[in-house]
Amino acid sequence: MGLVALLLVAQEPALSFSGQIRERGVFNSAILFDKDSEEAGSFWAQRLALAAHTRSDLPLRAKVSLLSALQEGVSTSPVERNNLDLQEGYVEAGSPNLFVRLGRQEMKLGSQRLVGVREGTNVRRTWDGVRSIWQGEAFEATAFGLWLVQVQSEGVFNDNSNQGELLAGLHTTFEAKFGGADVYYLYNEQSDAQTIEGTDDQKRHSWGGRVYSDGERWHWDLEGVYQGGSHGGLDISAWTFAVQGGRSVRDWMLQPTFELGFSIASGDDRQEDGKLGTFDALYPRGNYFSEAAILGPSNFVSIRPSVSLEPSPRLALSFSVDHHWRLSDQDGLYGPPDFLLRDGLGSDENFVQVGFSAGAEWHPTKRLTGSLLYTYASPKSFIEGTGPSDDLHFVELSLTKNF
Repeated sequence: MGLVALLLVAQEPALSFSGQIRERGVFNSAILFDKDSEEAGSFWAQRLALAAHTRSDLPLRAKVSLLSALQEGVSTSPVERNNLDLQEGYVEAGSPNLFVRLGRQEMKLGSQRLVGVREGTNVRRTWDGVRSIWQGEAFEATAFGLWLVQVQSEGVFNDNSNQGELLAGLHTTFEAKFGGADVYYLYNEQSDAQTIEGTDDQKRHSWGGRVYSDGERWHWDLEGVYQGGSHGGLDISAWTFAVQGGRSVRDWMLQPTFELGFSIASGDDRQEDGKLGTFDALYPRGNYFSEAAILGPSNFVSIRPSVSLEPSPRLALSFSVDHHWRLSDQDGLYGPPDFLLRDGLGSDENFVQVGFSAGAEWHPTKRLTGSLLYTYASPKSFIEGTGPSDDLHFVELSLTKNF
């Protein structure tokens, strides 16, 4: 048997190919609750990806992935357009369970609350640097030092490392009787980081932990993070906490799963006191609160009930409602990349929005996926008192073919 297995492995090709084609149409009626924004309206986006990678059991492995992300319609954005560039290009040395990876690479950690690949947009987030991965029977650890890749919307093969954005750290995952646990430390440097206290160079340390269980009926997820460091001459002291749980009822019609999520992140309590209390989610998944990706997880309180249904094995439906407030009325409202949308210092109102989202995902074949997403956001007292406050309608239709 051992000889047969060896011969079968030897017959496997040393190099294999994979790819993706995704067509996506998007309509957003009011960017940042402003229907007159130049970026409001509709656009079409296409993502073409082709990857070549060596067999995983070789002592020296490599992967090269090219991406062409096109956008037509409203003004282009680096998260939606990248004519042609290297998405991933790295070499690995070591066994499949313990190896070092050097080069350009994607990375997501845990729940993607702090480090995600940003799948919803046309251009996924990628990094340049080194990463070491150790996989055991009941744990996984990864240590890394990476610079964020700065995407250039125009031109080809001109993306470069942003030396002003460094991410380093150690992330560990352990199996447990109840499910699993993550423990991690992240160090982040950002040049010209924008907060309510102004724009300055920032060094931020994040210590975090997560416990979770994904049972057949009940599932839950708890995660907390504390941050220290400096923003210019200010000392950082910030935090976040998130909990989500749900129940699946497989013997009911449509096999519903009911969930309730609660999350909160600190804001700055007082200006010019030598401290910064605004939590920075670093590089999270874009659709943190909804597929419209309007708001970012800084200075907020959010309550989000949801339900998902399975009318058939090939079709999944989801519905959710998000209630969003500012936590501190001395801090502003932030977007997904943690940039300041509105400072709100003249307002003591905290209620930001109520958002409703619905989605359908269809898998007619194993490699083909279609999805339809809709989000409606109703601005509340804080938005109404600090600028444009138009209702927001977001629609996205996509078709993805993997090969």
